[in-house]
Amino acid sequence: MADIIIRLERYAATGTLAVPRELNDLRDGIREIKVGDVRLPFFDVPGSVANAIRLTSGFLKKSWQTPRGYIDEAIWVRKEDLAS
Repeated sequence: MADIIIRLERYAATGTLAVPRELNDLRDGIREIKVGDVRLPFFDVPGSVANAIRLTSGFLKKSWQTPRGYIDEAIWVRKEDLAS
């Protein structure tokens, strides 16, 4: 858990992480923070005063690629958030 918090704090402070070791661009504005086998899909919240991000889910990596279902879920959450 501490490693996850460290990565999130570093991303908040710098706006980036080491690519592709700690951060991946997935698709349609969705990115992924990587901490060991943990993957955290997220997107930047546009217009946020604090440059906030929204984590959409978290999962343990079991294959080489991020499962499509997690990416699709993150895209759906992003669209819902942007529509509100």
